[in-house]
Amino acid sequence: MTENGKINTALEVKGLSKSFNGLKALDAVDLKVSSGETLVIIGPSGSGKTLLLKVLLGIIPYDMGHIFVNGHPKEELEDNSHNFLDCFGMLFQQSALFDSMTVWENIAFKELKKQNANREEVKASVIALLDQVGLKQDVADLFPAELSGGMQKRVGLARAFAGDPEFLFLDEPTAGLDPIMSNSISQLINQQAKEHFSTSIIISSDLDSARSISTNIMMLHEGKVVWHGTTDDLDKTKNPYVQQFIHKSAEGPISVLTE
Repeated sequence: MTENGKINTALEVKGLSKSFNGLKALDAVDLKVSSGETLVIIGPSGSGKTLLLKVLLGIIPYDMGHIFVNGHPKEELEDNSHNFLDCFGMLFQQSALFDSMTVWENIAFKELKKQNANREEVKASVIALLDQVGLKQDVADLFPAELSGGMQKRVGLARAFAGDPEFLFLDEPTAGLDPIMSNSISQLINQQAKEHFSTSIIISSDLDSARSISTNIMMLHEGKVVWHGTTDDLDKTKNPYVQQFIHKSAEGPISVLTE
């Protein structure tokens, strides 16, 4: 927050566009996320949700638009700090763990890059994180191939939390998890936001989780923002895209594949 008590804008996007082979995958996307806010992005498959996170991180370049982090152009911050990406914790949809590293080395990847990193101390902090995401201590020395898909997801989440980054980008953090673990992960995301005032953008197809972790919700369809509002307004809006999505209806503006 600022000195006068107003909430800062942590991340702002203006007119962000990206095309592939002439087809717009992101079409003039605007969004603004305040410090400590959790924005959940919903939308059908192929709507550009994951692409948006990758563009924001710089994994995929964008064609047009502007990205501002804490009021500064993202490119300016990248040029002036070789540790810029350490401000972001990212959970990829398929976890994207390093096959050649053990679980604890995956989670501690950023810490281990630092000079004079104490491996024993770093490992001890990782084991505490494993407990938070419901994994036992003996998992630390396993390799990703030795884990189930759900366990890999939780390791990826622990890696995103490691170091208490200012920004959290989480792509489907509860996908593939049982209801009990999904609820536990949702509570953990809320705890992270409350205790560390992290600013989060989360993609979720789990509407129960989306409601419990979000401050605001945005819906993408065909690369465009078709709705953006508070979590409380999600079930009140008459927006036809939102209505079709939450009611899982075949009828509405979202095209449904039929035989």
